[in-house]
Amino acid sequence: MSFCGFCGAGLATGAKFCGECGRSIDEAFVDPNVRAAPADAMTAAIPTIVRATPEPVIPPEEQITGVVPRIGKDKQGLPGSVMAVVGLLGLVAVGVGVYIVTKDEAPSKTLTSTIVGATTAGDNTTTGASTIPVDPVQAASNQLDTFVAQDRPTADTLVGSWVVQLSAKKVGLKADGITYGPVEILADHSTLRSTYGAILVDAGAFQFTAGGNPMTGWFLTIVPQQYTSKADALVFCSDNGLGANRCLARQFKPPNP
Repeated sequence: MSFCGFCGAGLATGAKFCGECGRSIDEAFVDPNVRAAPADAMTAAIPTIVRATPEPVIPPEEQITGVVPRIGKDKQGLPGSVMAVVGLLGLVAVGVGVYIVTKDEAPSKTLTSTIVGATTAGDNTTTGASTIPVDPVQAASNQLDTFVAQDRPTADTLVGSWVVQLSAKKVGLKADGITYGPVEILADHSTLRSTYGAILVDAGAFQFTAGGNPMTGWFLTIVPQQYTSKADALVFCSDNGLGANRCLARQFKPPNP
């Protein structure tokens, strides 16, 4: 079977015109890969037309990956236009497949982006990360309670001895231009804790008094070192350059019954 040189359609035996594009089979076909041979004295009037060297056939798998098919005859003698059509159809099929896959995957991608940092429960149910803002006052109060519980075993070992007290604070106390709440008390204690290795004691859990009244609600910052007398404890204050308004000696009282 012969083929149309313009559109590549098959031609019926004895046909004078292409049944697809209507071109005459006798019409000269100008192939993009045809070049004119150099003219000389014998061929100046009518240049000799020489077909270019056929381009190598590109395997279908390379065409699918996006390589533009070249126009020309393949190894089996098929017109280049047929190969071009086949290549373009392959690219269209790939494009449609990418669209379908992308469309199908879109919900999953959206879900993934919305559950970054999420946790998976035992029943494989995914739950989003918490977005509830943290209350700084409650967080500070919780940390104070944690320090008190953590330091209680050490505090019990100090009962009966003289110790150094670096701070005594309670919620609502006004001192040095500061009205103390959980946040301020925690900041005050944390500085002394990191500097002197102090512990936090709930004064209301022991028999501490101030002006003859139980120190309920007070947080004491204590250096966890035992001294046999008040004078010995005050040496710590002088050695660290701490005045009487910031450092005092106190006898550690027993726990409340």
